[in-house]
Amino acid sequence: MSIPATPTTPANLDSIDPALTLLLAGASMAAYNAFNTGTFTTPANYSFLASFQGWDGIIGSLGRAENYGLIFQSTLPGTSQLLIAFRGTSSRLDIFEDAFFDKNTFAPYANAQNLPGPVRVEAGFYDVYAHGGTMPKSMQQTLFEVLEQINPAELLVTGHSLGAALSQLFSLDVAVSRPDIKVTNLNFSSPRVGDASWGQACATLGVSATVTRVVNYYDSVPHYPLQDLGYVAVGDQFQTAFCAYHALEDNPLSNHSLANLQTVLTHALPLTPPEWVGGTFVDAELGIWMQSLAVPGLDRAQWLAQLQALHAQAQATPRPALPAYVRRHGAGKVVLQPAAK
Repeated sequence: MSIPATPTTPANLDSIDPALTLLLAGASMAAYNAFNTGTFTTPANYSFLASFQGWDGIIGSLGRAENYGLIFQSTLPGTSQLLIAFRGTSSRLDIFEDAFFDKNTFAPYANAQNLPGPVRVEAGFYDVYAHGGTMPKSMQQTLFEVLEQINPAELLVTGHSLGAALSQLFSLDVAVSRPDIKVTNLNFSSPRVGDASWGQACATLGVSATVTRVVNYYDSVPHYPLQDLGYVAVGDQFQTAFCAYHALEDNPLSNHSLANLQTVLTHALPLTPPEWVGGTFVDAELGIWMQSLAVPGLDRAQWLAQLQALHAQAQATPRPALPAYVRRHGAGKVVLQPAAK
């Protein structure tokens, strides 16, 4: 069946649940720490249940299994809830997966007939999630076997960057394969995951209503893969705005950092409105000074479009011919030098 296009601009939220947001940001950081150092902090009121792996492939069977996330179980009385956190890019192979902008057809764990039609998603993200390489089981199989064993009533799902993309693939899969389980997905700095067919499937199955994407206005990752390639975002969006204090030090790594995003959220969310305007802090990645700002009123995509238009205009403007004499630096001062003939 044909699937109509869906809106590509998510709704911007004015507020967000502070406790839930910081809980899931901490869980996403725990997933990174488990991979990087082997140690992590278990969230309050949860116990560690299991870790899980994904396959980072290159070509064919080449690649390796990597730890990709953590599963926690609520210890509060009367609850039947799991918290599943996917980590983001932490290795060179992950970066290789992130660079793929080809699409694959999404295949759910079960009940494929419940999909409204073929769903196309970014190939690199999907390969980590669904392909097992030389592992005994894929990430997808492992996660759904845990659901079969525990049979929770509710899931909290989160992740940062690549992990945010994986969390959304899993959320759609649960909606198709285990519609009896309630899912809340709050993720951080997510790239776009699929095309209009993905967006329509998420809308039709109610996934979009359960997804919140927390982003930094100055982070470029949420704008990739490009809309020009057909990719769309799903769910609502809550924006922060932080960047290097000195413009010459601005860089994509600091703007995309989960630790920096945590710092801004910790200060911003208790405020009304939840913006930490004028705050400064030390960058967790490079040690430079960062600043937290008010979210600009101009949509990021519109802002980028205006910059591109100005650049194109500048390129098209005729440049004046060089005068008889041109300036250059010499011996520590500006001197006049006859122009070459």
